[in-house]
Amino acid sequence: MTAIAVCVFAFAVTLWVRTRSRTMGLLSVLLFGYMYGILRANLLATAGHFVFDSALLGLYIGELRQRLTPAQQIRENRLRDWIVALAMIPSLLLLLPKQDALVQIVGFRSAVLFLPFILLGARLEREDFRKLAIGVAILNLFAFSFAAYEYVNGIESLYPKSPITSIIYQSTLLDYAFHRIPATFSSSAAYGGTMVFTIPLIGMAISGKYVKGPWYALCLTGLAAGTIGVFLSASRSTAALAIVALVALFIENRSRPRAALTFAGAVAFVGVLVVTQPRLQRFLSLQDTEFVSQRFAGSVNSDITDIVTRYPFGNGLGAGGTSLPYFLQNRVEGAISVENEYARLILEQGVLGLTVWLGFIAWVLVPSHGDPRAPGKLGMRILAGAVFAIGFTGTGFLASIPATCFLFLMMGLLFKERPEGSAPFHSDRTLARAVPRSRSRALTPHPPPG
Repeated sequence: MTAIAVCVFAFAVTLWVRTRSRTMGLLSVLLFGYMYGILRANLLATAGHFVFDSALLGLYIGELRQRLTPAQQIRENRLRDWIVALAMIPSLLLLLPKQDALVQIVGFRSAVLFLPFILLGARLEREDFRKLAIGVAILNLFAFSFAAYEYVNGIESLYPKSPITSIIYQSTLLDYAFHRIPATFSSSAAYGGTMVFTIPLIGMAISGKYVKGPWYALCLTGLAAGTIGVFLSASRSTAALAIVALVALFIENRSRPRAALTFAGAVAFVGVLVVTQPRLQRFLSLQDTEFVSQRFAGSVNSDITDIVTRYPFGNGLGAGGTSLPYFLQNRVEGAISVENEYARLILEQGVLGLTVWLGFIAWVLVPSHGDPRAPGKLGMRILAGAVFAIGFTGTGFLASIPATCFLFLMMGLLFKERPEGSAPFHSDRTLARAVPRSRSRALTPHPPPG
């Protein structure tokens, strides 16, 4: 009963705040996403798995009730067809009874649940983005406070042992002496993955001078907290992504001395902390080239050719590696374990689903002619590209709570524009050029006769 009450609360709060502000609605969803792991671990009822879904439902309903500005409509026109295509394939596959109905429903949820965030990213205006960056910095500090407590006192008091938390207790380091830190998330990998996506978002607000005074200091502190969180999670892949994101931020701001020095100082502070704490150094195993090559070969060479031959239309939604509740895991028929996001897409959505995703990824990440070089966009593009590149060595980044929300928001900001499109932060003059000429004439008042 408590879990149901929390779901209703998440829905009501998010819907209420969304009627007042898009940014507040997003931050409400992200708050429940940050808290999803610890809530699910302590709400053992089935409804505990749907707290985040309830918050999302409130946000989506609130968005449907809001009218878009002409600029937002233009930005969405070139994205909507892709979103429909990405959602249509799993919708059609849901009708094929290849797996247990509940397994397929969970797989369908993972395939389409976060897609609207791409449109939400395209709807963000400059002021929305500024408030979002400040809110995310506060959320990072909130998560870091839990992570610091777990670092000192252990995870046992916050995460009771159960089938839901088994992955947390299996994630250890230094010869099983310590647990990897999940903060408030469902796993340490989810914590690190979420933190790494906040780096370019907050970095864009700092380098683009969207925040000033105390908000600047708050965002910088939130950036440092998120970066430290990546190493607290002890995830090798997210540590590599964090390094890529920080280097991209520094390169992008090399002509802005203040921003470059700010990022360099934050990196130096985090570096000193990592060097002095062995528990934060698990990523150093990436220096072992033999280990890395074996891991890469094991993931990439998961016999994709055989998977394509055997399952050209997939093995059913939810059957390729989507995270399932423990009570559904034994219902998967012909389960195949892969550590490759693209092999997982083939197993669940077939070759057609993989093809559409690859096309959309290329369309978003390849910059178009005249793409505006707003501060932070290069860092976002490089990080998103790196995430899709390491998809050959792991799964989950298309269905992680709430990391995928950040990834898709970034993709909405970076969508490849067409001549009639408009960038998220274009000026009114650019928007005027984007409006068709005939429409521009219709909107221009005619001089009075005589």
